Amino acid sequence: MRRRFTHVMCIRCHENETPEGRPYCIHCTFAVRAEVEDGLRRLTDYLTAWAAFDQWCASRTRSAAAA
Repeated sequence: MRRRFTHVMCIRCHENETPEGRPYCIHCTFAVRAEVEDGLRRLTDYLTAWAAFDQWCASRTRSAAAA
């Protein structure tokens, strides 16, 4: 039985065809990767700020207990 190849449109831009087995066209693949990288950087910054706040709270609790 012969498989018929069907062209699938990109799930992001809905304008370009995708490579076989991929959800994004070539252009959107790079855009999505950049968006994910930016999101991970922002998440890291956010979690770093919370860790610093947690350390600040812990130091304030120890200072109050020592006084």
